[in-house]
Amino acid sequence: MPGIEYKPYVINTGYLFPPSLADFLGTELLDISCLDSDFNGMGQHPYHPRMLLRLLMWGMANRVVSTRRIEVLTCRDISFVYLAGGQKPDYRTLARFRRRNTRAIKRLFKETVLLCARLGMVNLAHIALDGTKLKSNASKHKAMSYGRMKQEEERLAREIDELMRQSEVVDTEEDKAFGKDYYGYELPEEVQRREERLEKIHRLREELEREKREEQHLKEGQPPRIEAREQRSFADRDARMMLMKRGEFDYGYNAQACMDEGHGVIVAGDLSNEASDTGSLPEMVKDVRQIRDELHPGETRQETE
Repeated sequence: MPGIEYKPYVINTGYLFPPSLADFLGTELLDISCLDSDFNGMGQHPYHPRMLLRLLMWGMANRVVSTRRIEVLTCRDISFVYLAGGQKPDYRTLARFRRRNTRAIKRLFKETVLLCARLGMVNLAHIALDGTKLKSNASKHKAMSYGRMKQEEERLAREIDELMRQSEVVDTEEDKAFGKDYYGYELPEEVQRREERLEKIHRLREELEREKREEQHLKEGQPPRIEAREQRSFADRDARMMLMKRGEFDYGYNAQACMDEGHGVIVAGDLSNEASDTGSLPEMVKDVRQIRDELHPGETRQETE
């Protein structure tokens, strides 16, 4: 528009010395020797654990937890390209690394909190604890209640028996038409599809019953108490139905975070499939106390329970 003076916009500015992104970052102080590279001495050399850890941590900091998405970003996003050093680890490598080093990554998170405390960013004087529901990657439409599981098992069993009866009739008729030595038919597709679904429902029901037996301290074989409306997801069996932020019920997890009042540093965190926050408090208090004890070994403090 005439009369408006804009800020200069130039994207091809030359530099005498090209800037390095490393100049904007500090020196890493964490010991990552505990991370497992999973190298058996054969094939290509493994990716460096520091690079894989950086990609996972930077992804989490930017709300990207999917390893498939991180793999795409190592080709598109300059920050991920830089952290990967131009390398392109696939999502399987990232997922296996995270799964294999879960305990070590948690310990590194604790070391980060201790480092923040030594820098004066954490004093552990006043800690705020809150929980938030995180939606899982599972659809409500790919789930089934315990009562429905039992009904579906019975229905599918009847359908399979009927289809098998029909198959036997067809085979008998074809034997008469083509001879008994004729071969070429495999298991009918409809029977195979129903048997596969029956097997999935059967496994999910057994897992639910085993879980409830453990909760109710019952022996193997004893029938647990399960409400007919108790649901499980086929896509994510660990997720549970919870009331989410927007007021609707969906499959998800309950994340807990303890934040220090000083600079808003999260000093402890956890993730569970329990919808209620009450059971998380003792474990969160324990984690904060462990950090405090490492910062001030031998020091006793008066605490209010």
